[in-house]
Order: sequence, then C-alpha cells, then structure tokens
Amino acid sequence: MKSKMKAILSMLLVTAMLTVGCSGGSSESSNTPAKVTGSTAKTDLIIANTAGEPGNLHPFNTVSIGRVICTDGIYESLLTLNDKSEIVGKLAESYEQSNTEITFHLRKGVKFHNGVEMKAKDVVFSLQEVMLHSTGGLATFFDSVDASNIKAVDDYTVKVPLKQVDTTILSNIVNNFFVLPSDAYHQMGDDFQYKPIGTGPFKFKEWVVGDHITLEKFNDYWGGTAKLNTVTIRTIPEVAQAMVEVETGGADIMTNPLGSDVNKVLNGEVKGIKAFTKESLVLRNNNVNLNWNSEYIKNQKVREVIARSIDRDSWVNIISPGVGVPTYSNIAAGVWGYDESISKSYPYTYDLEKAKELMKEAGYGSGITLVLLTDSRAYHLQAVELLQNTLSQIGINLEVKTMELAQQKEMMSTGEGFDLYMLDNLFNSADPLSGLWRDSHPMFAKVNSSHYHFYTVNDAQGAKYQDLLNKIRITVDDNERLNYTKELQKIFVEDIIWIPINSIQGYCLGNEKLQNVSFLNDIIMLTNETSFVN
Repeated sequence: MKSKMKAILSMLLVTAMLTVGCSGGSSESSNTPAKVTGSTAKTDLIIANTAGEPGNLHPFNTVSIGRVICTDGIYESLLTLNDKSEIVGKLAESYEQSNTEITFHLRKGVKFHNGVEMKAKDVVFSLQEVMLHSTGGLATFFDSVDASNIKAVDDYTVKVPLKQVDTTILSNIVNNFFVLPSDAYHQMGDDFQYKPIGTGPFKFKEWVVGDHITLEKFNDYWGGTAKLNTVTIRTIPEVAQAMVEVETGGADIMTNPLGSDVNKVLNGEVKGIKAFTKESLVLRNNNVNLNWNSEYIKNQKVREVIARSIDRDSWVNIISPGVGVPTYSNIAAGVWGYDESISKSYPYTYDLEKAKELMKEAGYGSGITLVLLTDSRAYHLQAVELLQNTLSQIGINLEVKTMELAQQKEMMSTGEGFDLYMLDNLFNSADPLSGLWRDSHPMFAKVNSSHYHFYTVNDAQGAKYQDLLNKIRITVDDNERLNYTKELQKIFVEDIIWIPINSIQGYCLGNEKLQNVSFLNDIIMLTNETSFVN
C-alpha cells in the first residue's frame, strides 16, 4: 500500500512543481532569494492568523483551527513526515510496528520547556489523556489502541498494543497526537491550557486576548536552538486585511489567503510576496454539507436540487483560481483513491431548469427556506454567496448564519436548527484515505458533522457504507483497498451524502525573504530552521 501511495504522491509532486514553474510565480521550494550581505536579517516572525483566536492552547481540548498554528511550535508528536511525505521518527527516534503492537524508542535528552527531561511515562500519560479526556472527537482517531495496556518498558521505550489492525494509526499519531509533561500537567491543573508546556522549538511567552499570542525560542531545544527569536501570532479574521498587513509589513505571513490573491502571487503580480505550499500537494475538499436530520434534506429530490445548483467549473475560478479544481467525490481530486470516472459520469450536473422541475416534484414549488451554518473562512463565504444566488433562482431562500467554527460544530452535533453547513475534509499525505474515517464514520456523529444522520435515515445503505469504511481502515493490500474505496464513492454519489465543490491546495502568502517554512498537511509548522535571509 505504501509503495503505491508514494508513487502517486511523487507524480503529484512533479505536477505541482511544473504548475508553479509555468505560472511565473514561486513556491517555498522553487525560489529562495539569494542572500544579500551587509544587513541584518529579521529574527522576529509575525503571522496573521485568519482562522480566529483559540479558546485555549491545550492540544486535546479545543476544535479551534486558530489553536493549531499557535501550538504546533510548542508541542511535538512522536512521529512526523519527511520531505517525501514518509512517516519518520520525531520525539521517537525510531519505531517498530506489527498488526497488534507499536514499539516507540524515544530520543534521549529531550527537554520540556520547564527543563524536565521527557520520559516514557509522559508518552503513556499523553496517549491515555487524548484517548480518555480529549474533546472534538480526537479519541476516535485512537480507538484501535488498547489504552489500559500501554506500557513504559523503561524510561525510553513505550509499547502501544492495538485491539485491531489499523492502517491509519501512524498518520493519526503524526497529525493528532502530542507529548505533554505529565508532572507539570497535574501540578498546573486548568492553568496548563493557558500557559502550555511542550518540547517544541518555541515556548509560550504571552497571550493578549483578542490581539496576539507570542512565543519565544527555547534555547534547550533538542533539535537545535531556533533561528527566530520570537513568533507573534496576530488574530486578524478578515482575510483581505491580513493580506494588506502582509503587503505593508505588519505581518510576515498569512494563513488561508483568498485564491485570487494566491493566483496573483503565483503569476508574479505582487512584489515582495511569495506563495508557500507543501510539495506533496495535500488537498482539502470544500463542501456543502447536509444535515440528514432535516426533513428537507431527507428528501432525495431536495438534495439533487442543491447539487444541480452548483456550477463547479465556474465557481472554482472564483473561489480558488489557479489553486483548485472541481471535484465530485468524498475524496479530493488527485488524491490516491479518487475515482476519476466520477468526474465524467456525475449524475447531478449543474442545471437550474432541472432543479426547478425537481422542486415541484418534491412538493416545494412555492419555495422553501434553508438555514446554512458557516465559519468566516473566505473561500467558504465566497461559496455561500454563490450558492445563495443560484438557490434564489429556483425558489430556495438561503438563510446564512456565520459563527466561530467551535460554535458551529456544537450546533452541528445537535442536528437541530439548520439544514446545510460549510465544512472541509482534509487528506494528508501520510495516508490519503485516513480522512474518510473522521469525515464519514458514524462514531463521529455526536462530535463532528451532521451528515452522519445519513446512517439513521437510510439503514441499508448506511450499513454498507460503514462496513466499507471499516474495511478500508483495516485492509493493507492496495488493490483491495482501492476497490473498497470505489464502492464507497459510488454510494456517496448516488445518495448525495454531501456535495463537494472543489479540491483546494493549501497555500500561505508571505515575505519573500522567509525561508524554510514547513507544513504538516496545509498548516504552517513553526520549526527551528525557519528564518529570514538578509
């Protein structure tokens, strides 16, 4: 399985490099400015965080996207991805895996920010903490782990038993697990989530609520002291304003830029700004999600009406010009496992006249009002505006409620008071199919997304869908896994479980003098090597 995925990702890498090269712009890997002598390089990085302020800085106790960029320089996992998107050791120097157990051999001499050395007991505690006391459904990523039997063999060896084969467990450790200091955690109590301690290259300095969070370099970092002295994460929810800050020097790099701005940078139309991305072309799907608890959504004809109101070819050029492509599946276009035939045979193509007919057939010829939830990410708001316009032409009034993502997820989990919502599904390069588990499995129904009510509305198809998800997770053979994935996508499309719009490659825009900007999937990772050239 791994060899097949690596081959696919390598092909995508070549495509990504060619695309950037032909555009006249640059990505982090393709155009690093030459060093200029005679001046002093900046050592203080300012990030414009457009994802919103985090509720806290505990890695297991918030679903806020704004938390991620703040904490991924503070905490570290046992494993990470190298430049070829292969899983390698991080706080674990090495590991061995069988179908029933993973053994981690920890690095010696790794210190937490309070000066205490990381030991096996901290890893055991952290694994049990994420499994037993986390929020936002994180525990489900680790449900194959036998939590009560995790053992510290000695100070630097941890054995993690598995209850079943799980092809996603290593990628979940890469993306969703961090090692916490067990003693400090117990001593600090609730204060830990506001004054976090990890092993990363940067330690917490201050948090001015509503304005910024500042980190400073950790001099005893095991990987070498960071080249940056401080990192300040400014909360700037307005994407357009964040772009202005980057252009005028008020910030050095921004997250979640407009696709149109990325396209301009790639085409060389913006001076002094560079487009940063991950070479392995990790994608996220931008979706119109459906609340299957809604009486309207339970009606297949209404779901088809909404699907036929989406003009993907046109919308992609507005939402994500140059960085997105139309998609029709629950797997991002270009990711391993995506069924290309769906793009050619998708049965619910854009057709407003057909949508009007279906409205009458569904008994709603006089019109209806649907409530949609969304966060404030720019590409979501753009998609909502387009959807609102087309639905209005066929007799559907779209009432939009914009809120913080954490609040949105709380409302989504109830399945009440809304019909549609905007939410992405992300595919990481460690295992391109791992996202299917969180995005589709019913065990997430109460903590993530309301399209899981599909299982209760359509028992037979729901049972088959869940069985295929389980098989994808435990199947190691490439061909078998691919066949299960195609079956899953067929059900997804036929039943219109939710409606994908476009697959988007993640970019950040920033100062052209920044170098060694790293990503885990499409999130900026604060590393000890990130710096400015003179």
